[in-house]
Amino acid sequence: MSIVDIIFEANKHRPNQIVFNDEFGQMTYREFETEVKRLSQKLKSEGLQAGMGVGVIDKNSRHFIINVFAVMYADAMAMPISHQ
Repeated sequence: MSIVDIIFEANKHRPNQIVFNDEFGQMTYREFETEVKRLSQKLKSEGLQAGMGVGVIDKNSRHFIINVFAVMYADAMAMPISHQ
């Protein structure tokens, strides 16, 4: 079971629980899963394929985490790079 599977499993049991509370407001497990799947589909439509390596650079935020999880959900390898 991957970390993505674990987080999505949490959504099944507590979809309305807050997973992020940051400068952008709150985000629930349901919203997180929706965003990850949306971005993953977009990345695939732009050519991302399973097994590819993707560098993800962003400030430490929910967007960084969503980007990393979207890459992993697409069965690609995320290489997180924090600029902070």
